[in-house]
Amino acid sequence: MVVLNGYEVMKETLINRSEEIADRPEFPIYEKLGFAGETKGLVLARYGSSWKEQRRFTLTTLRNFGMGKKSLEERVTEEAQFLCSEFKSQKGTSQVFV
Repeated sequence: MVVLNGYEVMKETLINRSEEIADRPEFPIYEKLGFAGETKGLVLARYGSSWKEQRRFTLTTLRNFGMGKKSLEERVTEEAQFLCSEFKSQKGTSQVFV
């Protein structure tokens, strides 16, 4: 564990030397869960070229779907409203189909 104490130390470490501390720890449970080698996805992957490539792809894809734009928020809100109306329309039934 690393403890950063003080503004200057935090700035130096997190801004100027971020690549030196950007990696993630390796845990044996990852392999048992099926995450072996370079197939850990964006969250569990070690910091490196594979992680950078996955991050770039993910951000590009999310931007193509409207991340950071009001239109994405509007779409999500519209879908949430539709889902709520669907639940209400099936109120009192024994099974809910969405």
